[in-house]
Amino acid sequence: MSNPEKMTDAMARDIEKPDAIFFDWDGTLVNTIPGLFDAHNHVRVAMGFPPWSQQDFWDNLRHSSRQIYPSIYKERTEEAFDILYDYMDKNHLNGIEIMAGTHDLIDFMRENAIKSGIISNKKHRFLMREVAHFKWNDVFPVAYGSGALEQDKPDATPLLKAFEETEQSLINNLGNVWYVGDTATDMMAAKNAGCKAVLLADPKNRDTLEKEFSPYLSLQNCGELHEILTRIF
Repeated sequence: MSNPEKMTDAMARDIEKPDAIFFDWDGTLVNTIPGLFDAHNHVRVAMGFPPWSQQDFWDNLRHSSRQIYPSIYKERTEEAFDILYDYMDKNHLNGIEIMAGTHDLIDFMRENAIKSGIISNKKHRFLMREVAHFKWNDVFPVAYGSGALEQDKPDATPLLKAFEETEQSLINNLGNVWYVGDTATDMMAAKNAGCKAVLLADPKNRDTLEKEFSPYLSLQNCGELHEILTRIF
């Protein structure tokens, strides 16, 4: 953005105020990616596999661990999960960073009582622990992580369940519900659920995801999303 202020004003004039905004977690509101990268590679080494490169890691983020681990570890899948969850139990709150602009966005959503929730492919109990760690339960009263329901993203099930639990009427107007995320999985999940996809991604990844999914909005971070919301609420 060469002039974020002017661009945000122009965009906001054509944007309808959403009935609710739901979010991915990792890479969208908080940065736990380095920890996830370390956790998965800890499992791979312990299981006798070579570590993932950064590109391998990003390619596999299209799916939840529950979806990809059986294809990788096969009959040793349960063992791999035990190693992963043991590592996460000991380390997953270490080094979590809040993404740029998230504090202001959270404050704005709290002040304006915007309906919201979290749908993540992080193991559900770890997600809930992290939401509580930041004291954001009031802003995100509904949260689903991997394993909480029968299906994970990109299946529509966790999104639709979160929408319905937040307010039944959201299901009747899915075109005015936003789902905000940073990966192909998030964009596919929004498409499958029939809601508006909002992409938050750095320029390196944004072009590819824009071309593949044509999101309703394509922004760099929560700060830019916050700027737009202040103009439409």
